[in-house]
Amino acid sequence: MSSYSGPSTGSGGRPASGPGTPPRSGSSRAPTSPTGATTAGRSHPPSPPKPASPQEIRDNNQLEDMGIVVRRTTPDYTPISEFIDKDRGDPLRHMALTFSIQYDAPKQNMIRPGFATSGKDIPMRINSHRVLAYPSVTVFQYDVSSIKSYTLSHGMESPSSILTVNNIWQVVIGNGDEKHGLNSAVWNSAQAKKAFGMGWIYDGAKIAWHTRNVGQATITVDMDAEKGRQPNPQRPNKFHMQVRQVKALGLQGLMAYMNNQADFTVECLEAINFLDHLMRELPSRRLYSIKRSFFDKPMKDSQKLGAAVTAVKGVYQSIRPAMGGLIVNVDVANQCFWDDASLIHAILELAAPSQEHQVIINMRKTKEGFDTMMYRNIQRLKKVRFTVEYDNMPERLKGKVFVVDQILRTNARDTTFELEDKATGESKTISVNDYFYQQYKVRLDHPNMPIVQATGKMSPKYPSEYCYIVKGQKYPFKLNELQTSGMIKFAVTRPPQREKAIASGRNMLGWETDPALKSYGLRMSNDMLQTKAKLLQPPKVEFASGKTENPGTSGRWRIDGKQFVQPNPDHLLVWTCCIFNDWSASPRDKVNKAEVDRFLNDFQKLFRQYGGRMAKTVPALVDQGSVNNIPNSIADHWNKTKTITKGLEPQLMLFIVNAKNASHYNRLKRQCDNRWGCVSQVMQSTHIKKCQPQYIGNVLLKVFAKLGGFGFRASPAAGKVGTPYQWFSVPTIIVGADVSHGAAGSNAASIASVTVSMDRIGARYWASVQSNGRREEMITTWNLYDMLVPAFRQWISTVGGGRFPQHLIYFRDGVSEGQYQHVLQREVRDMKAIWENLDQTKGHTQSGALKFTVVVASKRHHIRFFPTAGAADKNGNAQPGTLVERDVTHPREYDFYLCSHSAIQGTARPVHYHVLLDEAKMPVDKFVNMVYNHSYQYARSTTPVSIFPAIYYAHLAAKRAIAHDRAFGENAADFRYSPSDQRQLNELQEARAMCDKTGKIMTKNARQRLAELERLETPVLLPLGPPPSKSAPTAEGEKDEAPIHLDPRSFKWSMWYI
Repeated sequence: MSSYSGPSTGSGGRPASGPGTPPRSGSSRAPTSPTGATTAGRSHPPSPPKPASPQEIRDNNQLEDMGIVVRRTTPDYTPISEFIDKDRGDPLRHMALTFSIQYDAPKQNMIRPGFATSGKDIPMRINSHRVLAYPSVTVFQYDVSSIKSYTLSHGMESPSSILTVNNIWQVVIGNGDEKHGLNSAVWNSAQAKKAFGMGWIYDGAKIAWHTRNVGQATITVDMDAEKGRQPNPQRPNKFHMQVRQVKALGLQGLMAYMNNQADFTVECLEAINFLDHLMRELPSRRLYSIKRSFFDKPMKDSQKLGAAVTAVKGVYQSIRPAMGGLIVNVDVANQCFWDDASLIHAILELAAPSQEHQVIINMRKTKEGFDTMMYRNIQRLKKVRFTVEYDNMPERLKGKVFVVDQILRTNARDTTFELEDKATGESKTISVNDYFYQQYKVRLDHPNMPIVQATGKMSPKYPSEYCYIVKGQKYPFKLNELQTSGMIKFAVTRPPQREKAIASGRNMLGWETDPALKSYGLRMSNDMLQTKAKLLQPPKVEFASGKTENPGTSGRWRIDGKQFVQPNPDHLLVWTCCIFNDWSASPRDKVNKAEVDRFLNDFQKLFRQYGGRMAKTVPALVDQGSVNNIPNSIADHWNKTKTITKGLEPQLMLFIVNAKNASHYNRLKRQCDNRWGCVSQVMQSTHIKKCQPQYIGNVLLKVFAKLGGFGFRASPAAGKVGTPYQWFSVPTIIVGADVSHGAAGSNAASIASVTVSMDRIGARYWASVQSNGRREEMITTWNLYDMLVPAFRQWISTVGGGRFPQHLIYFRDGVSEGQYQHVLQREVRDMKAIWENLDQTKGHTQSGALKFTVVVASKRHHIRFFPTAGAADKNGNAQPGTLVERDVTHPREYDFYLCSHSAIQGTARPVHYHVLLDEAKMPVDKFVNMVYNHSYQYARSTTPVSIFPAIYYAHLAAKRAIAHDRAFGENAADFRYSPSDQRQLNELQEARAMCDKTGKIMTKNARQRLAELERLETPVLLPLGPPPSKSAPTAEGEKDEAPIHLDPRSFKWSMWYI
């Protein structure tokens, strides 16, 4: 049982006083029941009274004094004071509790209710292998620890996290304080192997396994002797390693779980963890390994992507429980690595197109004090491991691995340090260039290139031409456009080629000859798993006037000669066109007036042929803009249009660009979305020149959706034309959600995006985006409140006819299996509370009747379908509508794989749908067909899409949110909050943590101030559109949040994101 509290709103989404609202400052306290529960708000069956402790009474009184009403709901109530650090301010004053509900989140995910019966049975091979034999011997699990000891000499300080006993440091290996790789180095030493023997499985950190029960054993490993170095008497490099048996591990519990004879326990998780490391033991020694992916050390199958990055093909393997037993999923792995080259090569590639003599100059800060983009790119080499090689180098440096601390802005001639003469004790200043010549008699070939500074106490510095990148290091950053294009071409393979690559990768793993697998008795089948799949019947695609298209198994349909099913509600009276010619683009990509006029003429003709309502067949203005000043260009265009139309504002702005430039695109969208609140469409000049009807039709699908119309809808194959509602027997609202994160190493905030259906059939969706902290996967309570309350009100007003929906289907993307319970316990809890807050009926009867269906959809998996000849499309892929519910799915829970699209290139990736909760108890047949049918209702495509549209739209909205970031186009890395605000920042962050843990909501002022203080990490995104008032917006759309308005035809409620 959990308790939830959040804000109550009046009209316009503002907090309003009423039942359950905390008293304002100076008002009397809310009346409470004898059990401590408030009498305001929703009533619940009383629980047996239990005396409150004195501490709880004090906590409750304190909260009430602060204007926060506390309701005691469960016997295991935790006093809120446990989350407060009194010395750092009082975060409680930033919290607004205005209502409270009880919600029992299921402790387990939903059990499979059955299987689909509709559709045709087809045979299907899947890239997984059955486990034929399991370890029959008892496996003992050991805790591994190692203590490093050396004398604490005079003047040396002991780290606070390290225990000092009798002037001896003791460092426990595995607690995070040691250097990277030290654990494995000690474990893999010859001394450890000799003492412990062979046959051990080690996870590289704290756990090891063996079939022998050695109880407890301790040895001493001298790492200086191991590496042939002279020991340092003051700091002996010795480790006391201990292995201690903690339990006997059996697979019986895991087998019982898969046979539905027991629940999933910690023992099951430990058994899977052991089997996973058992399978990784030999490959991780012979191959480059990145988690469960392995790459051959020669890296033969690779391709250069530019900017010091190489794409490499390898193999992925993962063992997991499935229906019918354990399976091993084997697939192709594609990964990016740093080039096997010198650091000078990497620096020059990252600095391109700068020449060698320009690198240092272009690394300097700008006049405003910002780092250049080239400098940031070069600093990606930070943390890269490297070795040094040059003539006459000391023996102690040969083979030693260093780590890049930074690439300096100075070269070998300008970088100096103090060199002490050991004979005289005098010091002199010397440059790196002169030092290498005097000390080692080597002259630098590239003295103008940057110096590499390594980590360590002495911060050693080396010329980049002598530094060589250690092989097999993963490239952790987001690829640029050219690299992404090259990676896609490299990774894309048709099913027959992919199947051969999987077989080759399986041979590289060497299951048959793996001594670890043999010694433990683990054996897998070499044949791909075969299962019985279903081919669902595709829907009809319905247009206006009863016309339909039957895509069949091709997954394609045509729109020419049809009228769109829903025209734009308002006549298109004012539309304009602005041309942006990029000076850097090829002259042949520029368009002339005749080409533009021809395109616009065909555009308006087809617009009307498809059923669009257009009052003016010619644009109000065709103008030129400058990519060097996009904000002013659009402002001038807007003002000219209003002058021509005598005050009428544009309803649609068309932009023609002659170069694919993401920055320019985002600037255009930022102006239209956040400053002017106007629907826009960007088009490439190459398409304008061709002026093909098919291209114009595809553009019009997007334009219709943005203007409030829709092109087509999916109608069940067995249903009558014009009756597409049979999937929803009761009023139903669909919510999609996704959280996207910045690339590795980026300071960008995570972006939460939600979509909400705005019609009865789930064809049109409203979308909202907001920053969501940094690397925070769960959508915060206040974000859900701010984004969903307006949309839910809009649905009640325009779709529900003043009534609540009776069924809510929540599609969530991007969460891992370990976060499924968080979705139920936080996000679903928050949405239930929001509906209750909106429910003004006595006893909250409408929100109480609302049933939730919660589904997690994921494409981040390695399951692929390999159909037989009769069940494949022309490329060898599974046909749209292929459903797999057995053999590779969860042994007990409700999940399935659905391939709803026709792959244009490569091997189709099915979507994994996992139903966590279904209060509405939808029949399996009805649910899977509903999911499949809706893939034909994606607004801007004449093919079914791979994932449910509500999620697809959430992806698009999150991508567009890049342009809504207040720091977009600026040096975000240079934003800093004032140190004088540190206390307030701590206090607000504490309040936010309490909100996440308890379900409360922060006040609006507190949220705004916290966002201001965390401008770098969690900037509040710019709101959509101008405020209803006609005051002119500022140059970049920086304005206060507009009041919530429910006009369904306003820009806020358009499909602005497609």
